[in-house]
Amino acid sequence: MLSKNLYSNPIGSIVREYTSNCFDSHLEANVNEPVRITKGRDEEGTYISFIDVGVGLSPDRMKNIFMNYFSSTKRETDDLIGGFGLGSKSAISYTDFFYINTVFDGRKYQYIFSKGVTKPTLDLLSVEESTEHNGTEIRIYLLTVNGYNTDDTKFEKALKEQLCYFDNVWFDVWNIDNNYKIYEGNFFKWRNVHQYSEEMHIVLGKVSYPIDWNSIGLDPVNIPIGVKFNIGELLVTPNRENIRYTDEIIALIQSRISSTIDELNDIFNKQSSNYDSFFDWWENRKQKAHILLGDDKLYLTGLKLTNKCRFTPL
Repeated sequence: MLSKNLYSNPIGSIVREYTSNCFDSHLEANVNEPVRITKGRDEEGTYISFIDVGVGLSPDRMKNIFMNYFSSTKRETDDLIGGFGLGSKSAISYTDFFYINTVFDGRKYQYIFSKGVTKPTLDLLSVEESTEHNGTEIRIYLLTVNGYNTDDTKFEKALKEQLCYFDNVWFDVWNIDNNYKIYEGNFFKWRNVHQYSEEMHIVLGKVSYPIDWNSIGLDPVNIPIGVKFNIGELLVTPNRENIRYTDEIIALIQSRISSTIDELNDIFNKQSSNYDSFFDWWENRKQKAHILLGDDKLYLTGLKLTNKCRFTPL
């Protein structure tokens, strides 16, 4: 059940979970290198790889953590994204096997993780001496139909959506702009390209979630920004696909949305309150309501603004 039926969106969950693990490994190892997500091809077919240069996976961690559901090294901290011990196995919701290549303290290990007949299995394929930095590659081969790969566009879409606020990722051989910018306010985040949604949504740490507007009793806000929450502030389901809406969490989300709207209003009014002449003010009034974040415009057409525009007489 955990392997086959846990995820309603296996491809999106694979992207989210393995990238999260890469970031957690970098945080644990205190490295600032980008996480690399590569598309490649060899004699076995087309694959996607999630690559970090973090702590690597020791044989002990592979045995006692990776091979046990609900075992995790991240339970006691709100700094790391994971916590249920399920994400590392998420690939078998999509395929029958995947490869784990990991370097740990001078040795390089290659494993294959398989569904198995009655339970998942982990087999060590090779081990050799290595001078490479510690780190791990998760390699998943894309499924084919009649010899044709049908899922690379689905993975590319998932990379854009799921990793909208992962701020140090390098995409190799994907049609994704690596020169993106993520702007951050006190209560919100906004990415200038490949946005998660045209509606206001939740960003829990780095992970995006849609807002269940019916559950919180509010109308949708049509602005493509994420409302910020720290890891640990909200509860998520074990598959990490959805927010759990308790009474306390509903109240917190409502309050944070209100604070976000107030912050956007304040920025709008600060940027548009004073003009050198009536003509400058008039020209600005004809434009769609927006704020400037760096050199980029965030349009606020889905927001009811408290407009305090005025001009300073000559």
